[in-house]
Amino acid sequence: MKITITRTTPTYAGPTAGVFVQWDVQAAPANTALVFTLYRGGSPAGPFDVVMDNITDLHYEDQHIPSYSNEQTLALTALQREVYYRVEAAGVISDPTPVGDGLPKRYRLMRRKIQRDITVSLRVGDGVPFTMLPRKHWGIRCTACFDKLTKSVMNSKCKSCYGTGFLEGYEGGYNLLARKGTTNVQSNIAPQGTVEVNQIQLVMLDYPRVQVDDVFVETRQDRRYVVKHVTRTELRGVPVHQQLVISELGRDSVEYFVPVPTGPPQEHY
Repeated sequence: MKITITRTTPTYAGPTAGVFVQWDVQAAPANTALVFTLYRGGSPAGPFDVVMDNITDLHYEDQHIPSYSNEQTLALTALQREVYYRVEAAGVISDPTPVGDGLPKRYRLMRRKIQRDITVSLRVGDGVPFTMLPRKHWGIRCTACFDKLTKSVMNSKCKSCYGTGFLEGYEGGYNLLARKGTTNVQSNIAPQGTVEVNQIQLVMLDYPRVQVDDVFVETRQDRRYVVKHVTRTELRGVPVHQQLVISELGRDSVEYFVPVPTGPPQEHY
């Protein structure tokens, strides 16, 4: 049996803002009533939270506003926020799918072919291994440094949330290959002295989708960067790849304490 998410349509306007999720089941077991569980996460690598269980239909609308606090609703419906869904039934779990990824079959196959070609090029050519750490935008607030009155982080070097205000700071890491482009090193004068800024351009697949303030780790050297700018390229409406501008973090940055998973690239095409 295989479960495939076919549609993740955002319905951000109105009193029932949320995401309509629809899926399909291939080679379902005969004479078996399937019961589904829908999960939501901020990274394709998880962790995932249960949105609803005991679903008997092949669709569900994840309504944000009635179900969550106003703070979490704003995080889920922000313009630059990626949310992933997956569905489970009878021990089978679908691939995580981002919101708005319900493409028609023709375009889905076109994108898969393009992504496979890019993946082969990165694998046998100039691909550099990175680990992407998606920054958390909702979850349990840090009790060590987050001020509930001012709604701000009081310690940017907190080891519990790594300056994000949410426990553990970052979602599960995702291993990938990316092509490094030009490097731009600038030296600026600041009150504390001379400050060097090292910015690098990266080209990668459109999955997982990157957001500003996510952290990238160059696996071989453990050099860590923060994402400053994201540009997505499409071919006839089909997402192809992403171009990033990342800025290297100082060696004393708290992001160097974030644990990084090891393993081969988790290719998705």
